Amino acid sequence: MGWTNYHCNAGSWVHLNGWDGLFGPAYDAGGGTKKEALKFAEITDGLSNTAAFAEVVNGAGTTGPAPSVYDCYEFGGAPGGPIPTARMAFQAQDWKTASIPWSGGWRYRGYPWTEGTVWRNWYNHLLPPNQACWRPGDWWKIVSPAGSYHPGGANFALADGSVRFVPETIDADVWTAIGTRSGGEPVEVPE
Repeated sequence: MGWTNYHCNAGSWVHLNGWDGLFGPAYDAGGGTKKEALKFAEITDGLSNTAAFAEVVNGAGTTGPAPSVYDCYEFGGAPGGPIPTARMAFQAQDWKTASIPWSGGWRYRGYPWTEGTVWRNWYNHLLPPNQACWRPGDWWKIVSPAGSYHPGGANFALADGSVRFVPETIDADVWTAIGTRSGGEPVEVPE
């Protein structure tokens, strides 16, 4: 039941694109169809172009410091439209004036590591690293970015096993493309 700072890639964002990363639930959830076990051949973007895991700063639980950019916040209803439009809607919000879910009581990203959900130990690629996590009304549609205490970015592992540092200034469309397994987008993965 321990904590983990290493989360599984659930893709771009289930609300708009289903479970298009390497991980997802074994049943229909969040508007996406269940995820069966993948074979390498089904990762058509290539193992060296598809994220598998990334650092995500754990929630503070009940004893942590004051709310920070690494907490999750209430957003309201999930925005629609293409990925860039939805991304802009989240980035336009200020986490400093938003509320933490469950009347300020939910600060549990990363716990427990055994649960296997996007609000506990998966992350997605809608927002670049080190941005706030947002709950748009439905826990399955949570926007949970990668993040770390490293200055300027976070580490992530590709499906080929290599580990890279991604700057928080990465082009957001490139970061989203790295999170999908079969989008066919050309990407330059940070070295």
